[in-house]
Amino acid sequence: MDPATEQAIKANLFPSAHKAVQSWDERLWHRSGGAIDTMRPNSSQALAIDVFGTLKVARQEERDSLLGELASHLHLPTGGPWNIELEWIDSTNELKETGTRSQIDAVASSPRSLIFVECKFTETDGGCCSQPNAISSGPNKGKIQCNGTYTKQVNPVTRHDGKCALSGKGIRYWEIAPNVLRLDPALDYSPCPFNGPIYQWMRNLSLCWLQAAAGNLKPGFLVVYADGPHLPMAQKVGTKAWSDFEAMIRRDQIQFATLSYQQLIKKALLTVEVEYADRWSELKTWVDRKVFHPQVIESCSRHQPKS
Repeated sequence: MDPATEQAIKANLFPSAHKAVQSWDERLWHRSGGAIDTMRPNSSQALAIDVFGTLKVARQEERDSLLGELASHLHLPTGGPWNIELEWIDSTNELKETGTRSQIDAVASSPRSLIFVECKFTETDGGCCSQPNAISSGPNKGKIQCNGTYTKQVNPVTRHDGKCALSGKGIRYWEIAPNVLRLDPALDYSPCPFNGPIYQWMRNLSLCWLQAAAGNLKPGFLVVYADGPHLPMAQKVGTKAWSDFEAMIRRDQIQFATLSYQQLIKKALLTVEVEYADRWSELKTWVDRKVFHPQVIESCSRHQPKS
């Protein structure tokens, strides 16, 4: 990374969170069009590091206090010691993902609990499956590998004959997902339940469940979003579509909750010792400034549906 890019990223990160970045050259920085964009005011990655990086480098008692509170929010065992990792990727690839692997914004763990955290800023929802989209380049350009249903079909690229193009590639989503979502892989679904933003939530939930099972931990998944009248994810939470998704989650297997960044920081201010409160008050101001930054408001307005 060139010095100018590094300095631009640092300028967009809350100063207390800088120490959470172990290597400025080797990090998996988010990119747009091939270029790193973590220095932009509307960077979701930067906002996640602002908050969870600050928590990562906090003193153990401070980290235990707040993560114990988040565990309580998820109805998980609260006791520490708690640790946190940023931009976590499963090194063993238990889902057998063949393309871009699931990357978790923050993973918090204790001797009894595991919390996966997915952070959203200006995004509208979770990411979608690529298989129903036409391949954009290469020898198979223009071919569509899935018709958008979970029904028997033939992938024109791999010639796999089955209900899911990804299953045909050995990816374990439909093997693991029924452990966390109320779905029966023996049934047909039209459209496929993962032909939309639930695709990302399914991947995250499945991976959390797998990792917790391997460590005999209680799993929980937390969606943290920036709250504001112009922010689409903030408006999504609480809608019927979101409630329908939550109703699919098997709470007997994994806990799930949403929390805004502002609510999280409020919990910190109510939870941590007085000697640590100033930093969290400064972080609150930092987050509020980003949420209402003109470029953030403008970027969201471009994606608002036109009347």
